[in-house]
Amino acid sequence: VFLHRTKRIKMLRYGSTKYLISEDGYVLNEKTKRILKQQDNGNGYKKITMTIQGIQIQKYLHRLVAENYINNPKNKKQVNHINGDKSDNRSANLEWVSNSENQIHAHKNGLKKNGNNLWNGKFSKEDLDKIKELDKSGVKRYLIAEKMNCSKSTISDILNGKRYLYFALTGTELTLTDK
Repeated sequence: VFLHRTKRIKMLRYGSTKYLISEDGYVLNEKTKRILKQQDNGNGYKKITMTIQGIQIQKYLHRLVAENYINNPKNKKQVNHINGDKSDNRSANLEWVSNSENQIHAHKNGLKKNGNNLWNGKFSKEDLDKIKELDKSGVKRYLIAEKMNCSKSTISDILNGKRYLYFALTGTELTLTDK
């Protein structure tokens, strides 16, 4: 059954324990010949439990698939689900990204709550529009901060796209560069 699901399979070795992983995100214990059960972590990501030298270890499937099937020449640290479905762990749906690329993808695709939709979000879209308007009209940022009852650094972070990222992207095309 395992071999019929995919054409590409790789061996995972952890000490003397051997597992096979498919490009479709299935892991087989070579000794028991059983596909490991996928568990939801509560946020939509799938994980598996592997027994390595008698110790149970949990691994996220998307990371295992990416580490084994997707080149990462820029040594990016995060794995993105291209279609936004965290349970779709096929290699064709995964890509290595930087933290900022991952955040931008989440906001552009409506995968992440933002602003006053967050439990701790202070500013509404109207507040953010007002901040942008005041800044464009030349009002000093410390005065905007006083008016909005926050710090100048919060205003600067909002206007520079470090907070409320979706607001910074509105109406602009963002180009990513990696250092």
